[in-house]
Amino acid sequence: MLFGIARLLDISLQVGGGPPDWNTIIPLTVAGLIPPTFVPAIVATVLYALLRLFLKQRARRIFQVVALVAMLLSFGGPLSLDVSTANKMILALMHLATAAAIVWALTLRK
Repeated sequence: MLFGIARLLDISLQVGGGPPDWNTIIPLTVAGLIPPTFVPAIVATVLYALLRLFLKQRARRIFQVVALVAMLLSFGGPLSLDVSTANKMILALMHLATAAAIVWALTLRK
């Protein structure tokens, strides 16, 4: 949704190119959204399952704290890019939305 909003606002989203040269800026495509969304979701699911297995009652709170720290650290990527402020803000909002959706799906929905 944020990707579409950026397009409507004529904000060309750009991201770091990844290995071997993280400083290369490349355009973000819809297909480029899939790995940075699903990989954290899979890692979070495995982590939460392990926490529930070993820590039972405290698993949810510990997971939420770990997720918050991970989300805050994830802002380092978009905010350190040499791109426009609007680009940085949309990318940061994407990180926030992804983290919120993952935490909600794993710990808050009924």
